[in-house]
Amino acid sequence: MRGWAALYYVVVRIPLGTAVLEEVAFRGALFGALSSHGAFQAAVGSSMAFGLWHVMPTIDLVRANRPGARTRATAVAVVGAVVFTTAAGLGFAWLRIQTGSIAAGFVAYAMINGWSAVAAMIALRAR
Repeated sequence: MRGWAALYYVVVRIPLGTAVLEEVAFRGALFGALSSHGAFQAAVGSSMAFGLWHVMPTIDLVRANRPGARTRATAVAVVGAVVFTTAAGLGFAWLRIQTGSIAAGFVAYAMINGWSAVAAMIALRAR
């Protein structure tokens, strides 16, 4: 991915197509629905759901990047992704609790994913 396509992906697709939608769903709606049980429970529940939300995208990434990967390798990638994104969800939930808004989580999420995409593009060019 280069040029305008890369710029669109980093500046529009990631922030609006991923970060906004997932922050509204997980730290907005789901966190809000669970908040009657307390902030801690809402953070844990919404973060676990956020982690599980990344199962299929991880399987798709393994299939795209390692065609024919063994089931064990895919399972390891999925478990790692669920653990990592659950932890990230806890961080975004902490931002939600501290600020009372999903805005800080959105900015953090968009920046992390955006810089990750830029790093991946640079790494691919260096190969």
